[in-house]
Amino acid sequence: MSQEQRIYSFFNIDNKLVNEMLKAFDESIVIDVIMPIHSGMSTSNYCITVGHTNYLLKIYSGYSGNIEPILYEYLQKYIQIPKLYYYDDSRKICPYPYSIIEYIHGETLLDYVKRNRCYPAEIVFEIGRMLSIIHKKNYPMSGSIDHDLRLVNHSKNTRELIISNLEGKSGSRLSIVLHDRLREYLNNNHNIINQIDREFVLCHGDIGYGNILMSNGIVYFIDFEYAMSESRYRDIGKFFRNKSHDVQQYISTSIYDAFANGYGGLPSNWLQLAKVADIPAMLGLLNIDTVPQDWVNDIEHDIFEVIS
Repeated sequence: MSQEQRIYSFFNIDNKLVNEMLKAFDESIVIDVIMPIHSGMSTSNYCITVGHTNYLLKIYSGYSGNIEPILYEYLQKYIQIPKLYYYDDSRKICPYPYSIIEYIHGETLLDYVKRNRCYPAEIVFEIGRMLSIIHKKNYPMSGSIDHDLRLVNHSKNTRELIISNLEGKSGSRLSIVLHDRLREYLNNNHNIINQIDREFVLCHGDIGYGNILMSNGIVYFIDFEYAMSESRYRDIGKFFRNKSHDVQQYISTSIYDAFANGYGGLPSNWLQLAKVADIPAMLGLLNIDTVPQDWVNDIEHDIFEVIS
């Protein structure tokens, strides 16, 4: 899918507002450089240079009920993540909540694979290991979580999510053939659907290649604002969602094995479960008001591959 399309518009801020936001964190700060980072689909990010130190200023445009700060606090004991220095959701200075986070000097996993033209098994092993640590926290059902990491709202199961998407805006953008094939798949594969929804864990919620950073050989996870209780296969499915050919060509059986070995304890059909579990998330991308046709085409292609 196109990397230029955003779910929320980029929030442009002037130097005066940036200074006010940073001084709420540290009154002594004198900003040298403000550089917008236009990658990403939801948040608006800036690299702020203060002397020899860089900070990431992250603005949660269009998103409320943010639990990312508590995820950073909870997970810093277990996996490699940046330090979160400051969070403000008062909206007194900025109209949106914002965070000041350690700036990791490195590159996304997507850029790393493209630049090196390979996908080292030791990296995907580590990603599997880190994801399994996040998933150790269990919940009785799927749903959103609060600032104490407690379940607060129950969400639909896999079958219900797919059906509701087919009957909504995203479904109106899909072919009749895919509608019929998806419903047929749901009716004929109760065992797969039941396996996906058998247990629920703390999930990252958006574990794509853009939210994994490589820095000096260390793997970092970032961006936890969509964390929730879900089937572990939702996260795994998002991670292994089809990429463009210049990346997908490096994903072989050995890469899948390395991930499974790092994660540990996965059933033999884990990859199939993950790809089916990712269908509701793919359909959900078609619910925004303006959807590029290449998104529709890619999602239809990927879903057909999964259920064929």
